[in-house]
Amino acid sequence: MKKDIIASRSRSKEHKPMKKSILRFPSLSVLSACIFALLCLSSIGQASLQPSNDVHFCLPLNLEDTQARDSIYAATKHALNLNVGEPRTVRMIYFLPNDRPFRQEVVDSMKVTIRQIQTFYAEQMQAHGYGNKTFRFETDAQGEPLVHRVDGQHPDSHYLDNTYRRVLDELEPKFDIRENIYFIAIDNSIDAIGNNGQRVEGVGIRRGKNGGYALFPGQFRREMASWRVTVHELGHALGLKHDFRDDSYIMSYGVDSGILSQCNAEFLAVHPYFNPDIEAPAASPPTIELISPTKYPTGSQSVSIQLKVSDLEGLHQVILFVRTRDLTVRGLEVKSCRGLNQKKDTIVEFDYDGVIPYNFSTSNLSRPPVHPIFVDAIDTDGNVSRVSFHLWEISSQHIATFEGHTHLVRSVAFSPDGKTLASGSQDSTIKLWDVATRTNIATLKHTHLVRSVAFSSDGLILAVGSNSKAVKLWDVVTGRDIATLSGHAHLVLSVAFSPDGTMLASGSQDGTIKLWDVATRTNIATLRHPHFVESVAFSPDGTTLASGAWVGNSSADAGTVWLWDVSTRQNIAKLERHNGRVNFVMFSPDGKTLASGSDDETVKLWDVATRTNIATLEGHRSSVRSVAFSPDGAVLASGSEDNSSGSWNNSVKLWDVATGENIVTYRHVDNISSTYNPVFNIDKPSGQAQSVHSVAFSPDGTTLASGAGSW
Repeated sequence: MKKDIIASRSRSKEHKPMKKSILRFPSLSVLSACIFALLCLSSIGQASLQPSNDVHFCLPLNLEDTQARDSIYAATKHALNLNVGEPRTVRMIYFLPNDRPFRQEVVDSMKVTIRQIQTFYAEQMQAHGYGNKTFRFETDAQGEPLVHRVDGQHPDSHYLDNTYRRVLDELEPKFDIRENIYFIAIDNSIDAIGNNGQRVEGVGIRRGKNGGYALFPGQFRREMASWRVTVHELGHALGLKHDFRDDSYIMSYGVDSGILSQCNAEFLAVHPYFNPDIEAPAASPPTIELISPTKYPTGSQSVSIQLKVSDLEGLHQVILFVRTRDLTVRGLEVKSCRGLNQKKDTIVEFDYDGVIPYNFSTSNLSRPPVHPIFVDAIDTDGNVSRVSFHLWEISSQHIATFEGHTHLVRSVAFSPDGKTLASGSQDSTIKLWDVATRTNIATLKHTHLVRSVAFSSDGLILAVGSNSKAVKLWDVVTGRDIATLSGHAHLVLSVAFSPDGTMLASGSQDGTIKLWDVATRTNIATLRHPHFVESVAFSPDGTTLASGAWVGNSSADAGTVWLWDVSTRQNIAKLERHNGRVNFVMFSPDGKTLASGSDDETVKLWDVATRTNIATLEGHRSSVRSVAFSPDGAVLASGSEDNSSGSWNNSVKLWDVATGENIVTYRHVDNISSTYNPVFNIDKPSGQAQSVHSVAFSPDGTTLASGAGSW
């Protein structure tokens, strides 16, 4: 993934022929309607180039008005005499905690239910024009559904929370969940599946091309009045995602959710469980290439998403998914589908309007400004590939993106003449950029993560603080490492040159600030700080040094700014008003005001002469990582990791220093890929919070640079 610096104006597949085999069944009736009231808690998955492993949890149904099973599916339909014990069959497991009695009625309900689900899928596939294809389930010698009993290793209490994970821990060594789909009932005492204190109705997950499972409580509430839950969850095990475009779809939560969508049916038409003659081994899936821009201007009503899709054996379908933003759902849902009719190479275009079907009333291209998009391509052998990306809203003031770092950009700095921009990254490089041509003119390779960069007053030397416990000096013209200033016992978090360029200050996690003679490369003073030193800054006249620190939120002075007399090396003041770590400090150009950004989500302005807090700038939603005054001192920029609150702002704010008013908010954007957290199903860049770590004005005040990335 790439990490960006944003400049803004300050105002392989084994190919085999496909064989088709359609199971034929007697004519089946049409599904009758019934009430379906279901609320989803969360989903778990992984965005990758392989089919995702999506787990779906559904909260218990509240069907007080439903006293009997749906009439069409009330009884087992024994006319469907399917194959026995072959690969790619749905297999049933009755899981029994070791202190619970065996109950035959649970097994009987499982047998009835699996036939009901099988019949439902056959009827729906027939209705959508794919013949009465459906999955097979494992049967005994007499053709009856076969249920495997598994005795748990623990008592009932062990399986009441995190049920699905604890059950799977015991089943996976015995059953190949990647080669078959399992319909599992756990006969616990809570009539639900426990998930970290929540009680959910069922869980469904797909594992690769051929495997997966659907897990339910063994009570099968009210003799399967909630049969739609089992159809829904087994759909997830087959690889179906939510489809909220119509409340009638079984993969939604609508009151009449009794049919498959055309998109879902088309997906199942080449599913290996619905086509026994399709090659079982997963082969190289189709290739997908995004060929349209990922950034769109503020005010756009829609975005064209264009993808080049290829497969030598033939393409079947492309599905565009979006992420449900409701806190209780969190899953992928279908936004649009395209059938590809066995084409081998084609361009697919989707018109994306930002509307998330499940969140219809609150979604558009500006809310939120970042849209995670997922695209699956399915070939005629049922192989699936996925790409994911973000669509980003770009401010009209955005003028350039400097790409090249592979990790978080922690620090940016303009040269005194404004012609060069330096960026230091956690990828252990410093890059120098030509501001006019927007090209990378040099890459300085460090041995450690780069924390801070600063130009000398003549622009000839670049100082770098890093995880190496030393400060390095680089010759900007030649790109050579010209000195290593050693002496710190821990990471160097911040570096700053004095205005005349003769002295360098470095702040470290070892609790010291070191002053260095630039000409002789010697340490001339060590200022003892009781805490980690996060930031150092010289006043414009060079007489005062400010430092921001962190010792943990429990400390009385965790949010304190320290002022030091440079000549006497003495602490002359402590500015105590922040309620969290002080991440960055900077003097105004006239030296009368000091700005500090903190973990308490505020920027504070201090009168340097009186040592008083004269303003608190509020509006960020998370830690303020960096602050910068414009050259005339009228505007202050602040960068924050606002994304940690889920707002996707990654914001840079400009403030009127005189009034404290927020003039404008820029959103920092980044061309990075999406990653799932496989446990909590949270989609964020790199799975973590992205933040703006550094902001810097150009010397003429016309341009603002911001550096950001993912932790």
